[in-house]
Order: sequence, then structure tokens, then C-alpha cells
Amino acid sequence: MRSVLSILCTLPLVVPAIAIVAGLSAVLRNLASHGRGSLGMELNAILQSQDLPLVLVGTYVVLCLPFTYRSIDAGLSTLPLRTLYESSSILGARMGTTLWQVVMPNIRGPIMFSAFFTFALSIAEYTVAATLSINTLPVFLNTLSSTNFRGSITLSVLLNLTTWLLLASATLSASRFGHRSAAEPEATVANEPRKEAEIS
Repeated sequence: MRSVLSILCTLPLVVPAIAIVAGLSAVLRNLASHGRGSLGMELNAILQSQDLPLVLVGTYVVLCLPFTYRSIDAGLSTLPLRTLYESSSILGARMGTTLWQVVMPNIRGPIMFSAFFTFALSIAEYTVAATLSINTLPVFLNTLSSTNFRGSITLSVLLNLTTWLLLASATLSASRFGHRSAAEPEATVANEPRKEAEIS
């Protein structure tokens, strides 16, 4: 099961973004061809809404999936998940409680890295948004360059700086939480002889 999931999450790296958008465009045109008032037309309008373009959000999720999956999978592989689950079950915790209060705090670093990386990749992406005719910041910069070239250059530099700051923050947060989670088990092991001595 894990190998199948790994292959599925790696597929967006193999398929180019323009090919994914071409397939989405064909699907959206097919939905719009059903005519005004039809279910397909309403679904098309919801997916391409300028207020919340769900089709763009879904595409970004797919494009970022390989990186987020690898990051979180690497964090989970360092945890004794079976031991944590059995221990929390003995204490009466349910599956949701175990996931939220036991597992999630131990992978805060990979989760924060994935969130920062996804935001940085999405805020600078142009191909998908331009092909779907959705006005994002990179599309706006491209339009602005024809009328205000200096202004578009300034905003482009600021966008690049923001992206680099986000990636640096992701790396620092991942390393900080990684060192903290690695230090906690060592402190627990170091305190065990003291507890045994106190009991005896």
C-alpha cells in the first residue's frame, strides 16, 4: 500500500504542469458545453470562480503533493507509530485524539516545511493560472509589464525575496522542530535512572 501511495504522489513530478492544465481545460470545456442552467455549467462556474478558484487550488495541491508527501513521510518514518498508538489506546485515547495530540506534535517540523514550501511554490506559479485565465500575482505582473515595466520589475523582486524568505523560514522551522523532537527522547532516557533511584 505504501509503495502504491508513493508512486501516485510522485506522478505530478513526471507529468508536466502544462499537460495537467491542458487536461483540466478540456474537462472544463466539456462541463461548459452542457448549456446554460445545466449542472455541468454550474459546476464549471463554481470551479472557476474568481473569488475562490477551486480548480486552481486543486491543481496547486496536486503539484505540491510530491514534496509535501516526502517531507511528512520522512518525519513519520522516524516515529515509533505502533508504540505510540498502542500506548495511547491503553490510556483510552481514540484514533483522532492520538493523531492530533500524539502524532501531530512530533511532525510539526515537516508540516510547517510543507506549508511554507507549498505557499512559496503557489505564490510564484504562472503557467497554471495563466492557462486557466485566473488573475494571480504572477499573471498580474505579466500584464503590468506592458504598461509599467519598472513597477513590474520592483514587484517581481519583492516576490522573489518573499519566496526566498518563506523557503528559509521553512528550512529553519523544520530543523528547529527536528532538533527539539530528537532531544525530547534523550531527555526522557536520561531521567529514567533518576526515577529508578528515587523509587529504590
